[in-house]
Amino acid sequence: MKNEFHLKSRSTEITASSGLRKNRTDMTGTSKEVGPLTASSRGRSTPLIKPSELESLRVKTWFATALADAGLPDGSSNSFRAWFVGSDQDLPIPAALLQTMIHEHGDRLADLYKDCLNDIRRQNYETGQQSPNDLTLQSMNALFPGTQGVYEHGPNDEPLWMVLSGDAKTCEDYLHALMPPPKGQFGLSFEMKIQGLFDGLLAPQWRVNLDAVPIGQQGFGHPVWLSYIHTRFDAAQPQYDRPSENSSQLLEIATIDDLIIGTIAAWWLAVQRQEGPILQLEWLLMGLCQGVIGQVLSPDIQMYVVALVREQTIAIDKVLSKANHPTPNFEQRWTARVDIAPQLNKAE
Repeated sequence: MKNEFHLKSRSTEITASSGLRKNRTDMTGTSKEVGPLTASSRGRSTPLIKPSELESLRVKTWFATALADAGLPDGSSNSFRAWFVGSDQDLPIPAALLQTMIHEHGDRLADLYKDCLNDIRRQNYETGQQSPNDLTLQSMNALFPGTQGVYEHGPNDEPLWMVLSGDAKTCEDYLHALMPPPKGQFGLSFEMKIQGLFDGLLAPQWRVNLDAVPIGQQGFGHPVWLSYIHTRFDAAQPQYDRPSENSSQLLEIATIDDLIIGTIAAWWLAVQRQEGPILQLEWLLMGLCQGVIGQVLSPDIQMYVVALVREQTIAIDKVLSKANHPTPNFEQRWTARVDIAPQLNKAE
């Protein structure tokens, strides 16, 4: 069944290569304007987000975006190996590389911007140990437009941080905007919205109804990952080489950033309400955690989602056990997966 409720994405298409540089617009589809910079901007108008691990992830993502926009390694070991391939020198600190670039190419910046960014290598932003103030955010945004929105909201200016924090109103509003009701209807049921997420993230070959979703992973190769990787591989082929007979293995929607955030929002709402297809949403979300979130957003965000689901599912498993539901616990459902087990161990 084709998803009729999906609001066209404002985010990144699946292409042969995916990076942190993306179009950044708000939920209305318009660009955000950054206010004028003054010395009073040394305060912080954007509050820190809880828990602290999420704030740290937010900072690291913001700084990695600035590094990527500068054409530098984003701080991950893979990016360093690619950047310094064949080099015998010690790998420098990412912030030191950015500091050098700012000194060499920052002539066009106002003096206040330069002063703010003059010692950025000592701020530990790449490890998420310190959060930027307004002055730093606006100074960095002057050099790399769009990065302020990544910190304040999330990649593409989507409200990822508030959704990850489990803010109920943000989750509800985002899901409603993503799955608006058809003309003449007041709204869609929660289950219909979730089915729309399934239809958007699963290619026709692997599409299932909610009541047929398996508990945990059956075999290797999660259908969510298979749908994504086949679509990405197809996008990398020359148009004349694309095999039309494999169309059933391809996603019908080329942009899935918002579907990922919508899935996290729906999962949080089901967890908070302790009702609805919680285990089905877990299955969809864990499928996204087998590489899709890491490719579309970042490996750090994917790791956080795995840890978040694991933490919240402990309480869900207790409720299910008291209700006499013979369901394997989270560890039994997922640690048999060779690519998920290492992530669970690192999340401890």
